Amino acid sequence: MKDRILKVLVEHQDEYVSGEELSRILGITRAGIWKHIENLRLEGYIIESQTRLGHKLIHGPLNPYILSKGLGTENIGCNFIVRQQLDSTNNLAKELAKSGVVNGTVIVAEEQLGGKGRQGRNWVSPKGGIWLSVVLRPQIELKDAACYTLLTGVAAARGLRDAAGIEVGIKWPNDLLFNDKKIGGILTEVQGEWQAVDYLVIGIGINANITAEHLLPGLNATSVLIEKNREIHLVRVIQAILSHFERLEKLLQTKGFSAVLEEWRELAVCLNCEVLVKDHSGEWNADSIDISPDGSLLVRKEDGQVTKIYSADVSLRGREGDYNFT
Repeated sequence: MKDRILKVLVEHQDEYVSGEELSRILGITRAGIWKHIENLRLEGYIIESQTRLGHKLIHGPLNPYILSKGLGTENIGCNFIVRQQLDSTNNLAKELAKSGVVNGTVIVAEEQLGGKGRQGRNWVSPKGGIWLSVVLRPQIELKDAACYTLLTGVAAARGLRDAAGIEVGIKWPNDLLFNDKKIGGILTEVQGEWQAVDYLVIGIGINANITAEHLLPGLNATSVLIEKNREIHLVRVIQAILSHFERLEKLLQTKGFSAVLEEWRELAVCLNCEVLVKDHSGEWNADSIDISPDGSLLVRKEDGQVTKIYSADVSLRGREGDYNFT
């Protein structure tokens, strides 16, 4: 019954629903309605109650009803799985993908205890951030899976700009930056054979409403709350990211990866600048030139040689910090 009340309040979000109307819809007394609303408040939902007006949901923990209401996508977010606490949304997403969960399923956690990034690095994921994973079953070859990391970067940056007014930029291959500090990242994991992908799991982590004490010391990280001195509406940002994700995936399918890369270039903060590259051969300096049609980073070495980077840590030289800690 508590969930049914919540569903009604979500369906009428931003407006009051009278106790009489809730009682009629759900078939219980107004006293029973009040009891369940009090229980929802104990769970963290902020519900405003006014005499003669009724009850209105203001804010609350992430919930499938709340996330799906008004989302407007066809596939991405067709199935939400929300947990208050997980080791990693990517880990659960991979388990579900193996068991056949549908394409477009989104796993969201209020908090991650074992968040991770590229190359096994730790990602601190307290409450107040955006921690989610998307399960995809695209009909692509394994070599094309990396393009989804860049696509996701565009979706996350566009979503933050649209829903929160945060002018986020992208650094190759998986970082989201604001004021030259890391505010989020992407982790793509793939299962399949060379000619066919079984599934993709794409994790998105964004330091949203997080205070400084929750960030790992010594790293050039920040959060929306720190930079803007205000909290953002997590549900609206998640919905905006997922909407852009679906739009970009359709663009990829109809016009090809080059169309996605055009948007990526518009948001990139790592092109036409000096970079420090760390790969299996060591560390070396270069100038970043462009993004290649296959998603690799095109750089010019100090000896003038132009080469592609497919997998490496790339830091922006002449700026404080190393952004590749996820």
